[in-house]
Amino acid sequence: MEEERLRLLVVDDDEDARQTYQRGLTPRYEVAIAAGVGEALVILGTAPVFDVVVSDDRMPDGRGVDLLRQVAERTPGTVRLLLTGYAPLGVGGLLTTGVIHAILHKPLLPSELEARVADELAFRRSLSRER
Repeated sequence: MEEERLRLLVVDDDEDARQTYQRGLTPRYEVAIAAGVGEALVILGTAPVFDVVVSDDRMPDGRGVDLLRQVAERTPGTVRLLLTGYAPLGVGGLLTTGVIHAILHKPLLPSELEARVADELAFRRSLSRER
């Protein structure tokens, strides 16, 4: 019996990054991509719950931290990862409050993203088993 693949949403305004992450993660995960906050909100509103949402922070139509805050409110069990090429000023508190689970720095290879996703999922599973 084939194990159900976990669902990831990758949000990035850089088309090359989206395509690279989608190709790199698809063998292990079911991956959806969005070009910005608006498209991500449409997908999140119409698709089944995602296990992980990875979002770039600075995009033309909004900030990834704001998107991940909405994800945290709607589906608190979703792992939320912020991807940024800049020093993420003012987001440290979001780590301590659980709005985001990790900050990932660009450039990031798909294999590095996959490893971080796997680590975060394993950590979340261990926390749920302890409860």
